[in-house]
Amino acid sequence: MAEAGKARVADAQTVRIEITAQYTCVPKHGEVDNDGDVYFDVAQALSNGCLIHTSPAQAFEDEASDGYITLDAGSNGPYVPIVENATITYCACAVGGTCEPAGLQDDGGNTIKVGNPPEPGHQK
Repeated sequence: MAEAGKARVADAQTVRIEITAQYTCVPKHGEVDNDGDVYFDVAQALSNGCLIHTSPAQAFEDEASDGYITLDAGSNGPYVPIVENATITYCACAVGGTCEPAGLQDDGGNTIKVGNPPEPGHQK
C-alpha cells in the first residue's frame, strides 16, 4: 500500500510533482529509478515561474552549479537525476528568491528518492 503524500509509479521511471501557487509541492515525496524522469508542473498562477533549489546541488542534469533550476508555468521536464541511490531534498520559491531545502525538515521536507538509497541511520 502506498504511503500518503508519496508519488510512486509502478515502474518508477517517472515522477510528477505539482508546484502550487503557494510554492507547495504535491506530493511532497516521490521515488524514481536511477536515470528516471522527474517532471515539475508549475501552477499557471505563477506566471513568472519559480525556482527549485536542491540538495545536493546539481542533483539533476543541466542544473545550475549553485543548486537551482528555473521553471516556467506549466509542465517542465524531464529532469534526469545525476545522483544514483540517493535522496534529493528540494524546495520551491519565487524567481529571484531563495529557500533552503534542508530547512524544511521540520515538516518532513520535500524529497525524491532516486534508485535505492540507504535508509536513514543505516550504513550501506
